Amino acid sequence: SDGSHPGLLATGSVTASSEMVFAAVAVLCVGADASILGATVQPTAGSLLPNQPTSFVTADRTPPLKPSDCATSVGLLGRGLPFHGGD
Repeated sequence: SDGSHPGLLATGSVTASSEMVFAAVAVLCVGADASILGATVQPTAGSLLPNQPTSFVTADRTPPLKPSDCATSVGLLGRGLPFHGGD
């Protein structure tokens, strides 16, 4: 949390290997005992272009968390709809 909300705040960038018109980013906060302490999901704001980093900011109202609560963070890019050119 950055103090503006009580839950999990994740920021970063994702890179796709091919153009996608829709994708979702999920970030998991994993505790030292391998339990998932919090999770947040954010659809991307527009299409992802190949090999071009796209920034994201996502937040969810999980129990209050500090960065030190997370032994590790796992980021996932959920592939949605690939771009198909033509008619």
